[in-house]
Amino acid sequence: LIAGKLVVSAHDCSDGGIFVALAESAMAGNLGFEIQTDNNFRKDAFLFGENQSRVIVSVRPDMQASFEAQAGNFQLLGKVTASEFIVDNQLLMNVSAAKNLYDHALGHLIGG
Repeated sequence: LIAGKLVVSAHDCSDGGIFVALAESAMAGNLGFEIQTDNNFRKDAFLFGENQSRVIVSVRPDMQASFEAQAGNFQLLGKVTASEFIVDNQLLMNVSAAKNLYDHALGHLIGG
């Protein structure tokens, strides 16, 4: 899938779960995401569960059908956005706010 240029980006979920993987990927690309959680799981478990075998991938919209035909077992989570982090139709923050929190986490913790 990667060699065939179907996958634009990939990130494992082993450190912080789906939300952390999405946030790290979004910050690296200065983009956002919009996803829907799975009602079969508690929201916190879905977003932050650290299952070792899960990988988040992004696929260009024009390659989605090809990816789906070849990918095997996958779950469509949502889409890439310009800058917003949206979960279950709720705006959580934008990428610039997330980057600020991430880049200045220690300062925020110690009051600087």
